Amino acid sequence: MFYLIGYKREEICERGTNAFNLKMAKSLINEKLFLKISSYNPVGPRDDEYKVYQKMAFLRKNLEGISEEQVEEYSLVLCKILKWVNMAVDLRCEDVVNRRDNIEYMKQDRNAALL
Repeated sequence: MFYLIGYKREEICERGTNAFNLKMAKSLINEKLFLKISSYNPVGPRDDEYKVYQKMAFLRKNLEGISEEQVEEYSLVLCKILKWVNMAVDLRCEDVVNRRDNIEYMKQDRNAALL
């Protein structure tokens, strides 16, 4: 979730690792976090520079094998967060594919018109 809404690894992980640091993350749980979550839009092109760990392939790989049911048994709140993250990643990936397909279609359509 933190990566999706723009936080950097250094803000939520132990130094030099990808290991989540709950103490660091706790300090970020405030009004700003909820504003970022509510304003997140998975649709449309992004102009920002992204680190590898902020890209969809990395996020999807990290979500593999995490069962919503198992997380729900542990914490209902964490399960809701996981559902939001899964939905946001799925929507984002779907949008990227749709925009890519649309660009390809436009190229083919232009090429056909030129012939």
